[in-house]
Amino acid sequence: MALSPGMTVAGYTIEAVLGAGGMGTVYKARNPALPRSDALKVLSEGLSQDDHFRARFLREADLAATLDHPNIVTVYNRGETEDGQLWIAMQYVDGSDAEKETRARRMTPLRAVHIVGEVAKALDYAHRRQLLHRDVKPANFLLSADDERVFLADFGIARALDDATNLTATGMVVATIAYAAPESLSGYTVDGRADIYSLGCSLFDLLTQRSPFGSSGGMAATMAAHLNDPPPRATDLVPDLPAAIDHVIARAMAKNPSDRYQTAGDFAAAAARAIDEPTVALRPAQRMQAPRWPDPPRPAPPTGPRPYTRPSVPPNAQLTGPSFPGPQPAYRPQSSAPPTVVPQGRRPDRFGGKARMLGIGAAAAAAAIAVIVILVVTLSGGDDSGSAAATTETTASSTRARVPTSEPAPAPTAPGNIPDDALPGLLLSANDISGRMNKPGMTAMPTENAPLAGSVTPPNCTGAWGPAYQATYDGSGFTAMVIQGVFSDPTHKLVQAVTAFPDADAAKAFYDRQVADWNACKSTHIRFEYQGASTEADLGVPSTTAGVMTMKLTPTTSATAGQQCERDMALRANVIVDVRACSPTVGSSGLAIASAIADKIK
Repeated sequence: MALSPGMTVAGYTIEAVLGAGGMGTVYKARNPALPRSDALKVLSEGLSQDDHFRARFLREADLAATLDHPNIVTVYNRGETEDGQLWIAMQYVDGSDAEKETRARRMTPLRAVHIVGEVAKALDYAHRRQLLHRDVKPANFLLSADDERVFLADFGIARALDDATNLTATGMVVATIAYAAPESLSGYTVDGRADIYSLGCSLFDLLTQRSPFGSSGGMAATMAAHLNDPPPRATDLVPDLPAAIDHVIARAMAKNPSDRYQTAGDFAAAAARAIDEPTVALRPAQRMQAPRWPDPPRPAPPTGPRPYTRPSVPPNAQLTGPSFPGPQPAYRPQSSAPPTVVPQGRRPDRFGGKARMLGIGAAAAAAAIAVIVILVVTLSGGDDSGSAAATTETTASSTRARVPTSEPAPAPTAPGNIPDDALPGLLLSANDISGRMNKPGMTAMPTENAPLAGSVTPPNCTGAWGPAYQATYDGSGFTAMVIQGVFSDPTHKLVQAVTAFPDADAAKAFYDRQVADWNACKSTHIRFEYQGASTEADLGVPSTTAGVMTMKLTPTTSATAGQQCERDMALRANVIVDVRACSPTVGSSGLAIASAIADKIK
């Protein structure tokens, strides 16, 4: 229930409502001891009773309290009311925010680059402390009177890169979709350059009164545009802007983080140099959608997958999977020095050094705001009953002739080796997977070529839990691997992988070990952990259907309630086909996908 002016919370007297969001309400409140007004953020009654959201809310106070910068909103105090509602007292900024000023047509190009420059100082300060903001957008740029001071607000969903607590619900990355970086949406490792991408989106918005992909047509289409479409030109909406600003924004919004500015300050300085005409006016063109950049010329694709070469490390050393694909510089968030490029042949140092993972975890919705949660541990909930019924009917009819056996048996080998460079062609397209999972519009992530990180308890059940994990394949002698995630936010998740071995005998030996492990793990409760996040599940009983080993998985953590997963593995020639499908009504879609991949191997 919203508080009314005159009511008292923890000694603070409510004066006015400043705003409301998915987590709670922010009030202007009179300080109980000092002659000033503070901003009092109060968690909603319902969320105050949720242990996860309480932890996230308290984390906001703890994290923000460590930041001492003139461009970051100061946290003064925190506490809990007598009836259990959590609150944080913060610096009250008497003024406006950049979003309101833009929508009121009071934003000029010079004012926009000034605001971005001040926000960039806050971001570079946070990045030097190994902290991300994760929700950079104009509404979080608070402006005092006459823009004398600019503040970056709401570090509530930021987290330390090396922090293992990962309290945003089983590894979820939270971001406002209109300004989210591609790697955030794809589940890749996120570093400070994701904030720089969001700052580039924000500048585009301040200059044009539109978010870059706001006219794409809904949340899913906006996601797809961030992942696939080139940045639109600001000058197509505001012709009087200098052309140089298009190139600055395009670099800030590059799909690959290594192609962006490596500090927020570098981006802000480039934007200020581009906007050098004080008389430029903002006159948005009357168009429904910004034209796109022409597709840049693309280099010829490689002839085969990049082989995975194990680094020279002691046995049992923890290896991690790749981050956002493509060559990456070592990310050093220091504006005083240019980015350092990692020499070819070395894995880059990343912001925090953590790996990306394709897995399953929880989904949650932050209501009342357009905030999307993209999973790093990627299992999520929700579906419509019509789709569920259609999925059940389709999978039942497509597998009616297949009679499973009670115990999985080693699959027959096939003559001849599949070359490493043929592996990418074995994976199914996103459209094909969409049809087999009865979920139109699923989006494919970029492929990867190294095993995935994460640990399972008990360890011998790692292979039964998920495809292509390092603990399963390390030491197996495989020669090449291609992994891809395909998803539809937030209900359907699929990981498909194909792995080549030197010959059919080596692949069969690996498969037979998995048969033994899956049988040993039947009806076992497992716990999967990655970067402090965890998911628990009950494994089913493995069986073999048409040469594909199959097992049902039932997640048991509260955030994953209602989800179903199917784990599938097949052996064909010298190739292991590895699949996991998850949805509210997964049926036998994983089996259908694994069979379709296996059928490509003649």
